[in-house]
Amino acid sequence: MKISVTGYKGEVGQRLINLGYEPLECDVTSEVGVSKAIAKSRPDIIVHLAGKSDVDFCEDKKNQEAVIQSNFRGSGIVFKQAYAYNSKVVYISSDHIFSGRWFGSYLENSKPNPKNYYGTLKLASEAMSKVYPNVHIVRTSTLFWGNRWIVQNPLLALVREEKVYAPNFILRSFMHIDHFVEQLNNYCLNINDNPPKVLHLSGSKTVSWYKFLVEYAKALKLDYTLIKPRYWEFSDDVIKAPRPHRAGLDTDLSRRLGYRQYSYIDGIKHAIQL
Repeated sequence: MKISVTGYKGEVGQRLINLGYEPLECDVTSEVGVSKAIAKSRPDIIVHLAGKSDVDFCEDKKNQEAVIQSNFRGSGIVFKQAYAYNSKVVYISSDHIFSGRWFGSYLENSKPNPKNYYGTLKLASEAMSKVYPNVHIVRTSTLFWGNRWIVQNPLLALVREEKVYAPNFILRSFMHIDHFVEQLNNYCLNINDNPPKVLHLSGSKTVSWYKFLVEYAKALKLDYTLIKPRYWEFSDDVIKAPRPHRAGLDTDLSRRLGYRQYSYIDGIKHAIQL
């Protein structure tokens, strides 16, 4: 089975290339370019990762036309051209399509209601994919790895014995990127077994940023008491995009289908062993 990847220069894409996936060399905003690339490669599956993933960048109004082109129009072109060449598409989506809730994590069929532009375009692309029977959707939550800044910066502050303020009101189903890529690869290799149109591949437990960082600090034997919970957003927070506060994805369906379940604790242990 030949599997190609758009957005192959990113963190997930590079790991898929290391597994033997092939780069789909094209600008996804060019219909002619995408068509030529697929015609040349003739992949059985395209993992579609291309697009802007910085939530604050996407929210900035001066960037939104470019983001529409890359994240929405580009997805439509990939879906359409893949269908023309009889290739399946696995589109990677996000829990940012949801607004956050007080109880429980989101199921595959939960009602979406994005709070930011990034999530809105993810949802729009999901909606567009319904036109194409060749497109499958894999949603995930926050992926982490050891040197990702959202993990590295607070941990380095602890090394310097500085206080860290971590949101206790923002919840995610954290998953180490290697575990996600492993399960995504399993999904792709079994795509001919008629998997669900939408599947959540994410961490098996939904916890707050505060709890996540505390457990990470404990595992590294850092002074986790320097991590202080935040119960509200600071007025001087340098963010442009609103975040869904209590998001996170329910992975019961993937568990019942036989996908190995990884918690954020499993991910932290894995990151430390690398």
